[in-house]
Amino acid sequence: MLWRLSSLSPDEASRRTWAEDQVARLGSQLTEASVDGRSTVRPSIAPANRETLPLPALLSHEEGEPPQIHLGEAIGEGGMGVVYTATQTSLRRVVAVKASRGSERRIDEQMLREARVTGALEHPNVVPIHLLGRDEQGRPLIVMKRIDGRPWTELLRETDRDEERASEVYLQRHLGILQQVALALHFAHSRSVLHRDVKPDNVMVGAFGEVYLVDWGIAVGLEDVGLPLATDIDRIEGTPVYLAPEMAAADGASIGVRSDVYLLGATLHELLTGCPPHVDATMQGILYKAMVAAPASYPAWVPSGLAQLAQRALARDPEARFGDAASFADALREYLVHRSSMQLTEEAQVRAAELDSRASTDAAQSSRLFHEARFGFDQALLAWPDNRAARAGRHALLASMIDIELAQGNATAALTLLHTLEDEPPELGARVREAVASEQAEQERLRALAHDADFEVGAHARQILTYLTAFMWGASCILCGVLTRTGILVIDHVAFGIVNAGFLVGAVVVNFVMRHEAMTNAVSRRVAYQAILTFATATLLWPLLGSVGLSMPQATMVAAFIAGFQWTSAVFSLGFPWIPQAIGQWVIAALVWRWPTYHFEIYGVMGALQTALAAHLIVKQRSGGARR
Repeated sequence: MLWRLSSLSPDEASRRTWAEDQVARLGSQLTEASVDGRSTVRPSIAPANRETLPLPALLSHEEGEPPQIHLGEAIGEGGMGVVYTATQTSLRRVVAVKASRGSERRIDEQMLREARVTGALEHPNVVPIHLLGRDEQGRPLIVMKRIDGRPWTELLRETDRDEERASEVYLQRHLGILQQVALALHFAHSRSVLHRDVKPDNVMVGAFGEVYLVDWGIAVGLEDVGLPLATDIDRIEGTPVYLAPEMAAADGASIGVRSDVYLLGATLHELLTGCPPHVDATMQGILYKAMVAAPASYPAWVPSGLAQLAQRALARDPEARFGDAASFADALREYLVHRSSMQLTEEAQVRAAELDSRASTDAAQSSRLFHEARFGFDQALLAWPDNRAARAGRHALLASMIDIELAQGNATAALTLLHTLEDEPPELGARVREAVASEQAEQERLRALAHDADFEVGAHARQILTYLTAFMWGASCILCGVLTRTGILVIDHVAFGIVNAGFLVGAVVVNFVMRHEAMTNAVSRRVAYQAILTFATATLLWPLLGSVGLSMPQATMVAAFIAGFQWTSAVFSLGFPWIPQAIGQWVIAALVWRWPTYHFEIYGVMGALQTALAAHLIVKQRSGGARR
């Protein structure tokens, strides 16, 4: 009992061992001398009694009447017979007549069986049979339509470069022929007839594009239709380099409609690659390849849509193939109609694959590849909205780019892409929204930092307070100098410390009252704290300097030096407008050293000027920031 195809182990080693056993068992049926792998292996038919065949004698005629058929020259020769051009006198038309070669009854029987099958299949892609009979020697004659054309094999040989097989002209022409062959097969299947020898050699293409599936000599029936039954097959029959696995295994119980579908796939394979699927140097090798039926792989020039179609038709498991020849024809038609959309899809898939390989190395390149791939998928769907490959590719591309954006820290961009997905993956959506929340929190933190470091914020309030402080400081120091020189009130170290304490209290009160303007960000707060620190230092410093015996002019110079150091360090945190405060203190010390008598006036006037200049520079800083 044969090991049925449906029961084969999926294990590769078991499959190969089984195939080797089958080759050893069945290969003896074929010899290298009798078949080359591309020739049809035909069944043996037991001779039958001629008298049991009710055939009209075509060439006989009534005495005095002209013969019905006038044979012309031979136009073709095959394994069973010779084809002649002829004239059918009664209808005045040119026909083709196939006559048996030799006198073997087996050949005669095969010819007659082919004629009956072909005659019963009235279809545009099956050669019409006009008459069936015998010649004067009793040999079969088949009168059929004369096809003015060439075998499909000859047309295929006109293209011998791989790249040309992927051209639009080549595919449109030859896929159209294959589609018609598939429709002819589907019609035969509907009449319970299997062809079993579909190949380019058995397809004729007429001068006006007519397509005919010929050579039905090994056809069998799926039920009793006057043909041998497929279930009775126990020998290898067909063309070895094209055979389906179940045909190579002579497994009659598994041979059916999908076996012819496999032959359609084998023919498509030859269209795409230039050779049949089971080519090998020996017959044993051919049969082994046919039985193992390893998945076909296709070079880069073969369109992936056609490669997938061929791989499905060539599936080892019949259940994985197209269900019937009509489905195969529909797939071809769909490919031809939507070829432009499929081409766009394939090009977009190449860009998407390249994107996956470069995502982590080149952000600019990744962005370019993404947009090119997305444009390709979108255009493919615009041309064919039901293009499932384009829709799936677009979905995968967007998901991949979302991952890339997340990896690069672009959560908002990832969210934008997420909204374009037709079917949002829950896990991916959760990741994106979590990243967006983190990004927003980080942006809020950065905004707060930028606000704190922005010199523009609170600048107006700082300007007003600076001008006010400059005026009051200058006026207070001048008043102290006048009172001291006139003797009305001598301002000593302690008294001047009290003056600074007054400014300290004023600074604290004003900054508290105007806290929404003067303390609105870190820069404003640093200015306020610097002013408070300066006056607080002076409040303590002046009495301390007096206690160590320094005169008021000497104390003024020391206080100026200390204030100069304070403002110099403050410039780095408060900005360039406060440079005059640092420089002014060094100028005060120099001027007081030169004119000590007027140390109060110098301290007040220079302090007021440097502070007013700082206020002016704050204005310029604001206008510069506004221009930026």
